[in-house]
Amino acid sequence: MKQLNIALAAAVAALTFGMASQASAADVQIYGRIDAGLVYEHTDPGVGDATDKFTLDSGVGTASRFGLRGSEDLGNGYQVKFVLENGYKTDTGALSTANTIFDREATLQLVGPFGTISAGRSAILGTDGGSFNLLGGINPFGTGMGSIGNQGIVFAKIDPSRRDNILTYRSPNMAGFQVTAAYAMGTNDYENKAGTDRYMGIGATYTVGALSTVLLYEGMNEGTLSNLETGDHKAKNPEDMWRVTLGGNYNFGFMTVYAAAHCFGNANALSTQGWNSDAMKTTFGITAAYDELEGYSGIVGFDAPLAGGKVLASVGALKAETDEFDEKVKATAWFAGLGYQYNLSKSTRVYTGIGYTEGEYKYDGKKVKPDSLSTVAGLSYYF
Repeated sequence: MKQLNIALAAAVAALTFGMASQASAADVQIYGRIDAGLVYEHTDPGVGDATDKFTLDSGVGTASRFGLRGSEDLGNGYQVKFVLENGYKTDTGALSTANTIFDREATLQLVGPFGTISAGRSAILGTDGGSFNLLGGINPFGTGMGSIGNQGIVFAKIDPSRRDNILTYRSPNMAGFQVTAAYAMGTNDYENKAGTDRYMGIGATYTVGALSTVLLYEGMNEGTLSNLETGDHKAKNPEDMWRVTLGGNYNFGFMTVYAAAHCFGNANALSTQGWNSDAMKTTFGITAAYDELEGYSGIVGFDAPLAGGKVLASVGALKAETDEFDEKVKATAWFAGLGYQYNLSKSTRVYTGIGYTEGEYKYDGKKVKPDSLSTVAGLSYYF
């Protein structure tokens, strides 16, 4: 394993310096971000003792990453582009995903009058990261300062959010209107087979003046195998998950207001506080995986200039349930986040924030109510 990691590091170094030496000829750029933050978190699981943690973490204000991107002009309005991007941990120096160099994105793109076609590994559309994300403008925090203000807290979970073997199409911008569609074929050696999960998404954005909006549908054609290597089938044929997000923002000049509405069906996971925790399993006596969750959620927030920097605030709430068991499991959750960012230069930003999340889960007359309070402070450098 150590030899493999050393080989990966050597490959990254060779590729980076080799391409950098030809950057002027091939229009290749090296870019990245490095972030480190201090995090204090007080968590009450709802059953048993509360815990307190004070840690130094990577990717609190923004995910630490390095990458290569480049393009070549083919003439007549056509270009070839590529993005190779990898996440890493500032606090340890480790790769975010073991034994993978470009875990965040590895795409080859053809751009022309028809739009953009991309192939490779990339983020799904329902994120705030990657070349083709559609949900970067519905919440001032995006995926949060750590867990503070994270929009994923009240969205049905699609895991992982970055997938292999994705084909993506993005149309040209037509008077502010643009369409993006993506399809992930599934795991290698099982591509487009019923045994593996296959993601699909289609969304439209419209921007006019100070208004920016998005409508996104996403679905998961869920695989029938619980273990691809052994071919073990799931206990039952899973219902295919779906989720729909409508949102946007409006810039009033003195502040920008954000809002989003989200609904979903046949989900098998939430990212709410304490969902599917040991406390929840012990209280309810349910050890089977949850499925067929349906519900809805919403987020509102704003950011505004303050003292040379920017203040951010948002709140979100979710309500969901599943009748997969003999009685319904009901879930409600909410979060509130407040943060501040200040740019020391064009490349350097300091930030701080405080946030609270709470969940409440009910089943068979029993209840679990976990909560968490977090504070963060850190520094991000963009290069």
